[in-house]
Formats: sequence, structure tokens, C-alpha cells
Amino acid sequence: MAVVAEGEEFAPQATSSSSAGGVAVDGSDETELVARCYSPVELLPHRRLVRWCSEVASSFFSPNSEHSDDPLVDVVRRDPQAASRFIRTVMIFSGLGSVVVCASCAIFLVLYWSRCGGCDRPLRWWLLMHMMLQVMQIPVRFVFLAKMKTAEIAGSSLEACVSSFTASPAWRASKNVSLFTYGWFVLGIVWVVNAGGCTACPGIYRMTIAVIIQAVARAVVALVCFRLLFPQLDTAGRVEAPKVEGAEPDQISALPLVRFTTNLFSEDAASCAVCLSEYELGESLRRLPCGHHFHRRCADKWLRRSKRCPLCMHAIDAECEHGWKPKKVI
Repeated sequence: MAVVAEGEEFAPQATSSSSAGGVAVDGSDETELVARCYSPVELLPHRRLVRWCSEVASSFFSPNSEHSDDPLVDVVRRDPQAASRFIRTVMIFSGLGSVVVCASCAIFLVLYWSRCGGCDRPLRWWLLMHMMLQVMQIPVRFVFLAKMKTAEIAGSSLEACVSSFTASPAWRASKNVSLFTYGWFVLGIVWVVNAGGCTACPGIYRMTIAVIIQAVARAVVALVCFRLLFPQLDTAGRVEAPKVEGAEPDQISALPLVRFTTNLFSEDAASCAVCLSEYELGESLRRLPCGHHFHRRCADKWLRRSKRCPLCMHAIDAECEHGWKPKKVI
């Protein structure tokens, strides 16, 4: 124990001894050493991995282009409210369906993996791959829902939200996975249809059929929702075809007849556009008001079904200002 002599002032020491061998360490150096030893990055190195994963996920779900040409953007632009209900319904139904399918397949494969190896078709590998494809699409669906919810709370445009998300790598990757899933789905149907019996694991067929039915049900629900929410889009692209109406017998018999000769037409090998046969000398041809010629039997049969010319679709009872004139009429 140190004793301070009388009249001698006590001064605090500027240095302190380290417990390791009595090495003197400056006060500032000691503070830096403590801070470095107890740094969260040094104590928790996994935070770097978490931060890196967060940055990768953020860039994966963020747009990497200013414009999106996805058809979903056009649907949202036409009817934002109906599009919002459609996207939410499809994403929730598909997302929950994928979760159920993945959980069911995982439990089944864990319990019966070895027993399903003796089947005629590798349905266990089909279930495993289908489950993995669904797992890859689940985050995209729920992140899409979260972004729509965030945009709704912020009061921003739904079109901008959908355009931004559909321009992200995540959406494009999800579309590619969906395309591969459709092909894998068809392969599963072929295997189930052509598969024989599997006495070791009879449940594999029921499981595969249940997964296929669930996938078909999801597609049907999406189609029904689209038809119900967008009836105007279903009929907007329809163009009414002209009504097919046959000519009266009197109208057909009133059309002039001509005999084919070598100088009747300008081309050398003239042929009938109905039967595609070349005309022969002396054959009877029917001339329509538009100026086109056909075999008499071909023209009469055609006009009984439709009164329009097979070539120009001009009706025989309508005026024709630019009718073609033959070189010679007999």
C-alpha cells in the first residue's frame, strides 16, 4: 500500500498498468482497445452476412429499368380498382396454395421417400422439383402484396407500384420459373397417365393427382376472377364477323355467263379460285359484278352459301364501281 508523505501532493497517474505483464497503455489507446474488442461487428460477424443478404434482396425486388412492358401494367391502367382486387385475390390464393402444396409434399416425401423408389415413374422426383418451384415463387407473391399494401397506405399510384415491381429481376425470374413449371406440370400429367401400379407406395399417385388438381384449380380461379372483374376486356377485342347470307336463285341465274377462250384473260394460265383448277376451252364461267370469274358450277355452289365474291368479298347485290372488265365476252 502506497503512503503519501506529508506535504507531498498526490497526482493521478497518466498511465495505467495492463494486467498482461504490466505493460503501460495510454488512456486513449485503452479506450480504442476496449471499443475494438467489444465492437458488434467483431462480436457478431453474421451481421455482415445479414446486411449483404438484405442488399441483395432489395436489389432483386427493385426495378432495374424505368419502363415495364408487362401486360399486367396495361390491365392496371385500364381499371385500377378491378386490377387491385384481381392481383390480391390471385396472389393470396396462389401464395397460400403454394404453401399448402410445399408443406404437404415435404411431409409426404420425408415419410415415404425410400418406399416410392420402386414406382414405374419417378414421381417422387417430380413432387420434389414441383415443391422447389413453388418455394421459389412464394416470396415474389407475398412481396408483391406487401408493396401494394405499402403503396395503398402511402396513397401512391397502383400503376406506378405495379410498373415498378414488374420491372424488377424478381418478377422476370418468377415468369421464367412459371414457364418451366408449366412444362414440368405437363410432364407430371404424362407420367401419371402412363404409370403402372406401385404396390410399395400407392399413395404417391394420389398425392401427385392432388397436386395436379390443385394447380388446375388455381388456374381456373384466376381465369374466373379475370372474366368477372374485367368483362369489358373480354369483349373489347372482339370484332363481329360479317353475317354469312346466301344469294337467291334468281340473283345467281341473273349473273352473266361467258365461255372461256385463250384471249379472255390477260394471264396465260387462268384458274378458278374456288376449285383451283385451270380453265379449259369452252368451259362455262360465271362472271360476278366485281369482274371476277369462276366455274359456273363452283360459283353457283358458293353463292348459294354466301352472296359475296370468294376473292374480294363484294356482295353480288351491291354496286361495284371498280369492276374488272374481261378482254372479250362471248
